[in-house]
Amino acid sequence: ITSPAPPRHEIQRDIRAKERARDALAKRYSRGSRLSEEELLQCLYSIADNNSFLLYNRDPIDRMLQLLRDNFRPDGFDSEAGSLAISMGRGGARLTHSHQKQYTYVSQSLTLWREIHEAMFELWCHTDGDLLSAGNSYRLSNTGQGLNRVQQCPRVSKAMHAILWRCQQR
Repeated sequence: ITSPAPPRHEIQRDIRAKERARDALAKRYSRGSRLSEEELLQCLYSIADNNSFLLYNRDPIDRMLQLLRDNFRPDGFDSEAGSLAISMGRGGARLTHSHQKQYTYVSQSLTLWREIHEAMFELWCHTDGDLLSAGNSYRLSNTGQGLNRVQQCPRVSKAMHAILWRCQQR
């Protein structure tokens, strides 16, 4: 449910309709399937969880990117109020960046973060695969924060490289 929120009775009506539709789908597609009705319901719950995650995590980033594009130009600014430039020592800044460099940094950072959120459930699956891989054991290593278990993550690495590549193509 997003804002503006509809009246409570409409929300309850929509929830009941969604539950009926979900149950009908599970019943319909479990006939003649290898998956039971309960397993199909779990899949539908998982899809709903993903949609909710994206709504509350990816969508705000999309809004921030749109605000950036709507309110600032990448190549310059019209007035001091419209500048994203930062100067070391001003307002707590520790770096100095021109408007163009800061715009690019913000845009790239938000785009990368958006794509990571978009792929979060895929990344979690790859993490499980890497952690549970029989031929991929961990080793104890001093990471600067004490001894920690460190393990190669080839699936996650491949997925992250694909995400980075997509971002770089924009």
